[in-house]
Parts: sequence; C-alpha cells; structure tokens
Amino acid sequence: MIGEKEMKRIFSDRNAFRRTVNLAAVQVEGLSDDELSTALAYEVEPYSMIPAAEAEVAWKEIDGGDIAVKSFDVAIVRKQKKRGSIGEGLEKYLKIFVVHAIVLVVALAVDYVLLKREISTLGDSLMRRAPLQSEIDQLAKRRNASLAEAARVRTLREETIRSQNECERLRGAYPRFFKALAGLGGKVVVKSLSAGDEPFTVKFSFAAINERAGAEVMADLTEALAKCGWELTPGDIGAVLGGGATVEFSGKAKLAQ
Repeated sequence: MIGEKEMKRIFSDRNAFRRTVNLAAVQVEGLSDDELSTALAYEVEPYSMIPAAEAEVAWKEIDGGDIAVKSFDVAIVRKQKKRGSIGEGLEKYLKIFVVHAIVLVVALAVDYVLLKREISTLGDSLMRRAPLQSEIDQLAKRRNASLAEAARVRTLREETIRSQNECERLRGAYPRFFKALAGLGGKVVVKSLSAGDEPFTVKFSFAAINERAGAEVMADLTEALAKCGWELTPGDIGAVLGGGATVEFSGKAKLAQ
C-alpha cells in the first residue's frame, strides 16, 4: 500500500480520475490494503481507461449510509515511469537503432531500385549506340588509312622533288664548273683537264707567268667554284721550261655533296 504522502499527492493531482466506488461489505472483508487497491483499480478501469496494472490508487472510505455496502472515494493516476534506468536507456537506444536500421534498409532498397533502373537504362543506351560506335570505328579506320596514305604520298612527292633537284644539280655541275673556269679570262693558260678518280671530280693544270699571278688565279678560281657548288684542292707548283710561262699550277676540283 502507498503511504499517506502518496495518497495526498494523488488526491491533489488535477489530472487524477476521481470516482466513488461501492462494494459489498462481504466482498471487501478480509482484503488487505494492497488487495483493496487492486480491486478498486479494476472497478475504475472501464471509466478511467487506465489499466489496473499501470494505476496508482489512492482511496478513502466514506459513509454511504448502508452498512451492507462499503463506499470509497477513489483517485487514480497512471504510474510514472522511473527515469534513468538502464532498461529504459537500452530500450531507447534500441528503438533509435531499429529506426535507423529501417531507414538504412529502405535507403538501400531505393538505391538498389534506382541503380538497377540506371543499369537497365545504360544497357539500352549501349545497345542503341553499338551500331553507331561500330560505324564510327570503321570511319576512324578509314580516316587513319587515308592519313597514312596521304603521308606516304607526301613523302614520295618530297623524295621525288629532292631527286629532281639532285638530278638538276648534277646535270648542271659540269657546265657550272666550266663557266667558273672560263671566268679566269686570259690570266692563265689551261694546260690539261681530265676526270678524277671519283665521280664528279676534275683534275686540271694551268700555267701562269709567275707564282704571284698563279696564286691570284687559284684564289679567284676557288671562290668562283665554291659559289657553284665545287670544292677546289690546290696541287703542286712547278717551273715550266720554254713557252714563255714560267710557273705551272695543278689542282683537283670535287663537286660538294
């Protein structure tokens, strides 16, 4: 049974359910205070909507005017849950965990559905793009083949141009040599001209009145041949007997590569 202090607290609670309960005297006789509280809670339960197991009952006997009936002024409030208990904490966190778990499962399910839909969409897109991609690949191959052929033709044309230029250079090599030689005028007398041991080489000799004149002619000839693509290598210098010329110069000219 609750104490007097709890009785006063329940009776003074403005939210307490109040009702007069009449019980047969023979029904009440022999009941302990706790049993009487339980009986009163069950009597009031249909009206208070508070289950007897969750009810805190305060009561006091009043005069009902009939000795065969016991009358009670009953006040009932719902039991207050104790705060801070380990069980409540675990229950609270368990509920939170369950809620979070449910939310997570729902989110995963939604993600799965969306992902499956996206995969299906991508699959359809790939199926539609496959023929186009094949055509693009074929076009790329033809383009690469065309570029390779263009490069081959360009290289061949460049080689042809180089060959033509080289032929032109070689074809005009000797005319340029003789033109440079003719430019010496009457300064010397050309005594001999002959082909050298290698292609596009010429051996020559000329006579000058003295070493100084011959040296000047040799310098002029070297410069003139260099302008038309020939390289001159001086040879021996020797005296000439008779004929008026006293000095003979020899050399070899070679077409530069």
